[in-house]
Amino acid sequence: MPPDHPTPVRRYAIIAAVLLTVLCSWYGPITERARASVDDGLQRSLVSFASARALNGAISFFQGTEVSAQPLGVGVTFSVGEALDPLNDLVESFSSLMLMSSVAFGLEKLLLTMGSNTVVSAAVTTFALAWIVLFAQGRASPPLTRFLLVLIFVRFVMPVTMIASDQVFQHWLSGDYAEGQIALDTTTREIRAFEPSAVTTSDAEEPATNAPPVSSPAAAHEDAPGTLSRLWEAAKSKAADLTTAPMAQMQQAMLAQYEALAQASDRAARRMVDLIVVFLMQTLVVPLLLLWLLYRLLPGRTLRHAR
Repeated sequence: MPPDHPTPVRRYAIIAAVLLTVLCSWYGPITERARASVDDGLQRSLVSFASARALNGAISFFQGTEVSAQPLGVGVTFSVGEALDPLNDLVESFSSLMLMSSVAFGLEKLLLTMGSNTVVSAAVTTFALAWIVLFAQGRASPPLTRFLLVLIFVRFVMPVTMIASDQVFQHWLSGDYAEGQIALDTTTREIRAFEPSAVTTSDAEEPATNAPPVSSPAAAHEDAPGTLSRLWEAAKSKAADLTTAPMAQMQQAMLAQYEALAQASDRAARRMVDLIVVFLMQTLVVPLLLLWLLYRLLPGRTLRHAR
């Protein structure tokens, strides 16, 4: 239990701390640094929100799109939308979270503006000076002490929290944010670069088979069975070529494209989870933790018992 009558050294230290608090309440660079931190966070959340909406638009463009490879009317069909549908669900949730993060940063900026108002600084100065006079005389009342603590908390809670939160981001979260943002933009470009098209080879496109020259009607009549047999074998060989090699090549090309899209979707999904963690840490976890620490570290016990 602190003594009822603090020593002179302790008394002077408390008065000096209160006076330093008064000076800091008028020190503009603290507020400007905090405001810059909030603006940076708001800009990052808006950029991520815009990237998410762009990715959602790129995916939505291919919703219901089918790619077909149909030489001679026979082939396979791939659905682009089915491959991207899981990613699209995650993108929609992610964009909603980014919008909420933007609102949270905007609210923090509003609270910072209100707490750093000249009226609040003037109130801190007035009540702090009054408290110092009464404290020097040993007559600082508990209600006045508590009210002064509330004013100090209101004045400095947002600047300290925002600056400390930005430092946490710069040292531990900025790398994850940069990698996640790059992954979102890269995935959007890869999806937009995908150009599905139906590949159909019709009978009309087949090159005509040249018949062997016929010297005379009588010779053509005599050689008709052999000519028809050769034409039939050539037609079967041509049909086999059109339905095997080209078909396999087109299937392989499309499967390669789908594999690339699947890998890009997987990378984007992992990075979006990382971005969600980054923004939850910066807008919820770290600010709440810093608020609690600031409340615990505020010299309330010293001021409450120093009277």
